[in-house]
Amino acid sequence: MATTAALALAAWLASAAVWDLARRRLPNALMLAGGLAAGLALLGPAQPLGLDARAAAGGGLAGLALTLPFYRLRWLGGGDVKFLPVVGLWFGQHLAWIWILGSITLGLHAVAASRAARAPAAPRSLPYGSHMAVAALAVLALQCLRPAA
Repeated sequence: MATTAALALAAWLASAAVWDLARRRLPNALMLAGGLAAGLALLGPAQPLGLDARAAAGGGLAGLALTLPFYRLRWLGGGDVKFLPVVGLWFGQHLAWIWILGSITLGLHAVAASRAARAPAAPRSLPYGSHMAVAALAVLALQCLRPAA
């Protein structure tokens, strides 16, 4: 059952990454679907990382706490502020690794984009959600491949 939830989570993360890369936005309907699915996964044994409601709520609150200051500075968009708390609902304490990995890849992307800034088609913004989604996929893969204790 948890395998089905892990596949659904991976599909949701991949959808968010592609959507953010293509359009530089994360739609509310996609965020709502991810949040509802996280809630449903907590009701049964389908939570892919074995989190309980307290750990999921903590991850969601941590995601909100991490993004709100950057939203207030106008460094993040509203979709990003909704995305990371939903990821936190799925990943709980693993959100810290997602934040670190996603921030590193975003920083590398920023350096590459600044070097190519003279190109006429250089993007104005970076797809923060895509970097976090790919980092979450990596954490999910590592957790699912880890041998059971």
